[in-house]
Amino acid sequence: MTIQSRDIKRPSTFTLMSEHANIAGNSGCGIASTGGFFCAAAFSLLCIAAVIDVRLFLSLLFLIDAVCILTLIAYRFPCLIIFLVFFLGQVLDQEAQQLLPEALRQQVVGLLKLRYFDPILLGMILAICLKAVEGSKSLYRFLFRDFFFWFFFVAWLVFAVARSFGAYPVVNILGECRTYYQYLFFIPYIVVFFQTEDEQWRLFKMLIALSSLFLFTGIVKGWMQFDFTIGFGWFSSYANIALQNGMIALYLGINNGVLKVSKRLAILFFVASLSMTIIMGGRSNWLALAVAFLVLISLKQLSIKYFVFSLAIIGVASIVVLYVFQLKGIDIALYFDDRMTAFLDFRNDGTANWRYVLWLESLEKIMETPVVGQGFGRHFQFVSFDEVITTSPHNLYITMAYHLGTIGLMLYAAFVLQIFWRVRNILRCSVDSKRRTMIMAALVILISNSAYYVAFVFGACEWLPIGVGISVVSNMSYYSKNEL
Repeated sequence: MTIQSRDIKRPSTFTLMSEHANIAGNSGCGIASTGGFFCAAAFSLLCIAAVIDVRLFLSLLFLIDAVCILTLIAYRFPCLIIFLVFFLGQVLDQEAQQLLPEALRQQVVGLLKLRYFDPILLGMILAICLKAVEGSKSLYRFLFRDFFFWFFFVAWLVFAVARSFGAYPVVNILGECRTYYQYLFFIPYIVVFFQTEDEQWRLFKMLIALSSLFLFTGIVKGWMQFDFTIGFGWFSSYANIALQNGMIALYLGINNGVLKVSKRLAILFFVASLSMTIIMGGRSNWLALAVAFLVLISLKQLSIKYFVFSLAIIGVASIVVLYVFQLKGIDIALYFDDRMTAFLDFRNDGTANWRYVLWLESLEKIMETPVVGQGFGRHFQFVSFDEVITTSPHNLYITMAYHLGTIGLMLYAAFVLQIFWRVRNILRCSVDSKRRTMIMAALVILISNSAYYVAFVFGACEWLPIGVGISVVSNMSYYSKNEL
């Protein structure tokens, strides 16, 4: 089915106001009753705490105030929340952690490492709940029509959490679930708070700009902590994949003629990003970049002009890398030979062999409960030289099978395939260039990141550009006469 551009018809302002008024009127009673219930519950807790202990009363009062403020920020200032995802969820959490004073570094409670982003995540989830109470059509379209496998996956996640209670401490259960799967909640947040094309496009450009921050943090960290030593963590692999996603989005915007960027600035960004990716030596990042390149070719987004342009950028980046390596007295041939060992002979590569051992240990534990998984709170542990090591399997798919069993892994795979299917159908339609760019970027990033997850789990920034594409797909039919 083909939908022509003229079929995309925006409703008049009067129609929108009428619909919003109807929604508000229909959901007003629900909001009032829900708000009344929470107020009554909070008041009851405060009264009980005041009778038992004044300190408990003050603590609960502070907690309720903090939750209200965070929910208000998440509800009223979604762009600020996305900025905080980058700054608190990635920059402070990983990139700048070792550069912070000791008093400001993350604390550990039991097996749970507290994160700066935890309060923001709570505000986002509560803001989504408020939208659900209001009867948000965008949220219900996302959950029950367009991407219902996300709902099924999260429902199974909640079941896995619930069945873990009683077996392990609550803090460990919630903390482990949060650590691995919190970022999937970015998707409904973006869907309900970035509904129009203007809002989505503004967020899309903002994500490209924020991804460039990791060039700055990488240079600062490389200088202050590693003295620009080749192959060390100037920035994390998660920051590197976010930077690569920014490159993909920027390239597609320029290629489709919807982003007007200075050629010099764009070339500088591409050369710097590629150079940093090569110098850091992250093989999973190299794999993701290669997959992204192949997907762009399959989507016919690499014309001869831009293919030559890409080769020129790669050539300049290679010259920069050669200069840096010579400056450090490193043989570039030996360096690449060492980094490629993981692909050719993983037994002789320390990191690859370590991951292989982790995967074997994980598969043994998965086979204990292959259908429903181990649940949460136990944390993945294995014994090495009589030392118990708490870590992760360092593979998203094995991690999901470990926590959620084959059912959880299949539900996640179904969700990814559902995104692919919906995006493919939309790209066959006649849609404007901005929407096409955002949807195509989501598709390329989804496929390339899926390759990256062979050695890593979800990070703070990967699902944001994918969420923009999902929001475009899920909200497009609101402005169209036809169902997509």
